[in-house]
Amino acid sequence: MAEASDTANTKIEDKIEDPQPDMPSNYKSRTLTIDFSTEELAKVSNDILRQYSTSFPPPQSAPSSIIVHGSSPSANLTLLTSFFWTFAFQNARLDSVHWTSPFPIPPSILSSLLAQAGIYTPPPRLYYTLDFWPRYDESEDQRAKLHEQRMSVLASEVLYALIVKITYMDQMNLRDLDFVYKTLRTCRELGVLELSLRHVGCVHGWAMPYAFPFRAVPPRAGGDGVEMIDGDVDRGDGDGLTAEWLERYGVLPNEKWRFPPLRKLKLDGYDLQENSDGGYAWYWRDYTNYTQEWNEWALLEDEEETEPPARPVRMADDGVTSLEMWMRVMDWSELGTLELSYPSKETLRLLGANGVLPGLTHLVLRGGQGTNVLGFLRDVACERGCLQSLELRGATRHPKLKRFSVGDGKENGLYFSSGSLANLTHVLPRLESIDVDIPRPEIRDHGDWEWDWTVFDAVLGAKGLKELTIRVPSPDSILAGQGGVSFREMYSQMRPQYLREGDEFDERDPVVNRETVEALFGELRKRKRSGKEEVVDLEKLVVYVGDWDGRYERGLLPSDNALFRVGLWECSAREDGVETCEGKQTRVVD
Repeated sequence: MAEASDTANTKIEDKIEDPQPDMPSNYKSRTLTIDFSTEELAKVSNDILRQYSTSFPPPQSAPSSIIVHGSSPSANLTLLTSFFWTFAFQNARLDSVHWTSPFPIPPSILSSLLAQAGIYTPPPRLYYTLDFWPRYDESEDQRAKLHEQRMSVLASEVLYALIVKITYMDQMNLRDLDFVYKTLRTCRELGVLELSLRHVGCVHGWAMPYAFPFRAVPPRAGGDGVEMIDGDVDRGDGDGLTAEWLERYGVLPNEKWRFPPLRKLKLDGYDLQENSDGGYAWYWRDYTNYTQEWNEWALLEDEEETEPPARPVRMADDGVTSLEMWMRVMDWSELGTLELSYPSKETLRLLGANGVLPGLTHLVLRGGQGTNVLGFLRDVACERGCLQSLELRGATRHPKLKRFSVGDGKENGLYFSSGSLANLTHVLPRLESIDVDIPRPEIRDHGDWEWDWTVFDAVLGAKGLKELTIRVPSPDSILAGQGGVSFREMYSQMRPQYLREGDEFDERDPVVNRETVEALFGELRKRKRSGKEEVVDLEKLVVYVGDWDGRYERGLLPSDNALFRVGLWECSAREDGVETCEGKQTRVVD
């Protein structure tokens, strides 16, 4: 529903984490949401727009932030365009526009924002969100038309944030990533890029790129003028940007152009280690009719005497990766927020080099080997000292790096060594809370076992540590598969007994139970106090066993951890020093 509200900052802008600079301290943003999601909501929004067209409020009461989403056929884009132009006519300040609607942004609305840019400083910012999902009810002509209409934002001086999610299925798709690439090359005010690439389904197409074509992909040898993905034929510099296109948007040729200096970059699914040509997928840009050509050849009577249609031939590897090209064409020094999924060792090495990320304050890394990640943290946090928040594999962010979390209990075997953890507490000395996965102690032949105290001593190196959370694998993850007993067999044998007896009579975990956790908490507090330096007492210990959070998940078939023992134990110390521990053990029931 269309509605206006007074808020200090819009929620969407909070997620972007990049508010407008130089705003008065008493300034408040008034947000108006135009919702075209359904026919009913579109009619309500149309009525709101009509009201604004007949009675626009005083500038100090006008909306300063506009959100547009939904794409009902009942939406009146003419009214919406008139509404945006009213701001310039009424001298009303517009700070931001968040366009999440599937409708392409009309050029006239972009022009209205540009008119505002000539009046106010800072100018309005456009946050553009696109979710490219294949629709089988759209024809190829319809998809091409939508793509051409979206190109209206190219060279826009008000586009500040581009949030794009591209989903590949079985169809050829070069348009969507090509759009992102061209936007980066033309929109000089762009400060935020969030790009997600993924494939769903069982069938992979041959033209699904996961990296930009930095190095020009040559046209098809002996081509017959087949239309390119954006409708151009003349190839200019060879990467899908024609000479006419370059001139139209004032873009420099490959040797001289630059990406804008981004302030936030989020990449998920983008292959930074791909070759600089962007991958084999881009070579299919001239082969849209390849399947038809092949079928026609297969029907020829003299098939054996006629050469089949040629497949595209890829250029030789120049030894330069997509990341290296990206670092050549963009100034990374202004990047304050970086989010990467499963970064490779080479990616972290290049980005961790001195001088590459001097302004980095917010870092999110999903996946990646522990040793490589900590080496990168040492480079960006210790040597430059500006990192303020960190998130690893879904960890909770906290200002000034008082919290460090990499534990998820999924038993994926990603453990930091004691040396790496010691390095971590040295690099991040202000940590107050640490959450890590640790391997399960090995039980010897006589049933005795011992914690790896080198790991705990490394963690206790954080002098300000108040809370420690450790996550150890389920004991059944070790038992399963031993003696020729499979997961399924163990499940079938144990399920009736467990359902009959419950947790009370279940076999308890020999390593993690109430007594052992109480003893561990006491020993950790003793070790932390034993140092010569004055330290903060350890106030809380939390121990997870197995995938505690996923214990109630259901599936069509029993999961591989079905009936595994899981547990949660929490210990704390009162002000008088008395230590208490509470918790329980249960099983994953499918």
